[in-house]
Amino acid sequence: MAVEIELKAHVKDSEALRLLLLGKAQYLCSFEKEDTYYFPFVNSDIPKSGVRLRSESKTFADGAEKKAAYATYKTKEVRGGIEINDEKEFEICSNHSTVTVFDEFLKMLGLKPGYSKRKKGWAFSKEGINAELLELEKLGWFLEMEIVLNDIDDQEKMDITIREAKKKLMDFLSELGIDKDAIESRYYSEMLNEKGIAMSETNYKRPTWDEYFMEVCEAISKRATCDRGRSGCVIAKGNQLLVTGYVGAPAGLPHCDDAGHQFKKMLHEDGSVTTHCVRTVHAEQNAICQAAKRGIPIEGATLYCRMTPCRTCAMLIINCGIERVVCQRRYHDAGDSEAMFQLAGIKLEYVYNETQQYVNQ
Repeated sequence: MAVEIELKAHVKDSEALRLLLLGKAQYLCSFEKEDTYYFPFVNSDIPKSGVRLRSESKTFADGAEKKAAYATYKTKEVRGGIEINDEKEFEICSNHSTVTVFDEFLKMLGLKPGYSKRKKGWAFSKEGINAELLELEKLGWFLEMEIVLNDIDDQEKMDITIREAKKKLMDFLSELGIDKDAIESRYYSEMLNEKGIAMSETNYKRPTWDEYFMEVCEAISKRATCDRGRSGCVIAKGNQLLVTGYVGAPAGLPHCDDAGHQFKKMLHEDGSVTTHCVRTVHAEQNAICQAAKRGIPIEGATLYCRMTPCRTCAMLIINCGIERVVCQRRYHDAGDSEAMFQLAGIKLEYVYNETQQYVNQ
């Protein structure tokens, strides 16, 4: 059985803290999490915090991605703003249908959805401390830190271990320049309720058009054939999908997944060297080719993609008359494309203000 020693603190400058964490801890991944909490209709032995059903997606430093879903229940105790949690958790299949079935199963057991919360951010690790810098929808930015301890039968030794863990968390908080007054002792549920914005099962959040097309873009990327960047692209106008594209070799030629990568190194003016796979056609280029092949006008449209289009893609986008580009993350060599888009008057937006990481970058 594991015991979590955890604290959360309000954050004033999230970008400054992110840069500080990058220098002081190991970067693990970026993440998005959506939690729904279920509570019994009547009194029961289920902990006060309820049962949590979590869907999450992570993007690691090497570009690998993982989606997962977890069911969790825990007993909580708060001492001086620091939570001591006895947590039980297990993973369930993360596809939508399984999560939906598990939701129905919890309801059959007499549990009802109480509230939901969504958060996104970055995860770090340092000497046994797990830290997450995150933005919680409706509540703002927080730093969550935890140390996971193995339970000890000797209560006196366990108390000493807990005190040492609490001190370690407080010392790291101080090292990050965060005052102890920033520690938040309330549960997120209490904060949401106090603001009158707790969500129930009737408060379904309909995705925006940008979120909708980015989700379509992610589904299309699964057809990509280069594992360095399985990217997809959507071109839409007037909230209507026009064409799609994904990374792959030209028609009839071998794909990276079959023949391996075809790497070329590029030497830049500053002496730096970057590595590129040239076997494939980029997702944006394939989408534009599809539009040309099928006679679909894309002037004035919006293009959705995984990261900042490369210089060649950017020039094609400009000449096609596309007016807006929405990227999930920034490409590590995005300078030329960003400058060209600005000169051409094309609006460039990022879902996450961070650089996409992948192998052999």
